[in-house]
Amino acid sequence: MITLAETFSHKGITLETVTAYVRYYIDAHGQEVWQHHLTEIEQRYQQAGNKAYGLYSQTLFRPLEEELRAAGLTCDPRLPGTFSLSREHWGAEEARERRFWCVLRKTQGEALGTLVTRLFTTKPSCACRSSLCCPVRKPIPPLSR
Repeated sequence: MITLAETFSHKGITLETVTAYVRYYIDAHGQEVWQHHLTEIEQRYQQAGNKAYGLYSQTLFRPLEEELRAAGLTCDPRLPGTFSLSREHWGAEEARERRFWCVLRKTQGEALGTLVTRLFTTKPSCACRSSLCCPVRKPIPPLSR
């Protein structure tokens, strides 16, 4: 698998480059992480409901966040975003999703844009999917609750 640093050396540090790499990373690791941690996710789902998906997203995104940090980028809040600021869109059982976002910044604080990630949430026994929904050129301001 090509690393983020290698990608940047060929294509430069842009929102589009990061977006393409995050999509590539999710496609390469998403199902593997889900299958490997499914028993633990199911147990946590029984105890805490949808918050069990936090285990999946943390396990999936922590290595990617470390790669971003090593390349001079940070996410605010942590990748993919926080549960309290996420938004849930209900629909058919197989199409339920929660959207998370984080502002992608260079270490000097300059914002590159916002990454919006969709986590499709069904019962844990079904396959969970993540996808990078879209990059947003301007940072999305935090919401007040």
